[in-house]
Amino acid sequence: MITRFEEKLRYKYHITEKQYDEINMIQDGVCAICGGEELNKMLSVDHNHITNNVRGLLCTKCNLGLGCFKDDISTLESAIKYLKEHDD
Repeated sequence: MITRFEEKLRYKYHITEKQYDEINMIQDGVCAICGGEELNKMLSVDHNHITNNVRGLLCTKCNLGLGCFKDDISTLESAIKYLKEHDD
């Protein structure tokens, strides 16, 4: 029987629950960016919005952060530069 979670994974990301679990195991159950854990929920599937390729699993904050920056590397680099310049 296919779970609702598996249905979502297959429809939205073209992966199975087993593939999700394998990625989660490789990442030791933590976010691929910050290394944090999600409390009371599963890590979000991060994917390239153009190719739809799954990149990894992220916590909600990191996933939303990438989304707010629209996955734009130059904008993210500018944000890093800004933070380094204002590191008081």
